Amino acid sequence: MFRSLLYFFILTVLVFAGVQQMPVNYLLKDIYVVVLFFVLSTLLALILSFVGIKKSGNASVLVILSAFVIKLLASLFFVLIYLHNNQVNKIIFVSNFFALYILFSLFEIYSLLANLRDQKNTIESSNK
Repeated sequence: MFRSLLYFFILTVLVFAGVQQMPVNYLLKDIYVVVLFFVLSTLLALILSFVGIKKSGNASVLVILSAFVIKLLASLFFVLIYLHNNQVNKIIFVSNFFALYILFSLFEIYSLLANLRDQKNTIESSNK
């Protein structure tokens, strides 16, 4: 999980570094702060989800949804604080922010599904 998050982070940084070299810049100058926020919030949400899945089978759905809600609320607070403290083009910020939000949320869902699939295969093989 941590290795795949690291690879995803590196790939995201490389893509943004390439996009910043374009003549027309559609990225924030502080895009790496936003990327770092998403890496940390996704890591926290994945840790909460995996701990919840391992500790309580029946309440795991509640824990996963709680992790998503915590990430969403943290994102909203980040947007408010960032826009209050920085003078940026709001359209570029919102487009960059939500593109990253969707990408990291898809990564989180993929990681959770892969983990649940592995657990299901482990249970099925132990029942045979």
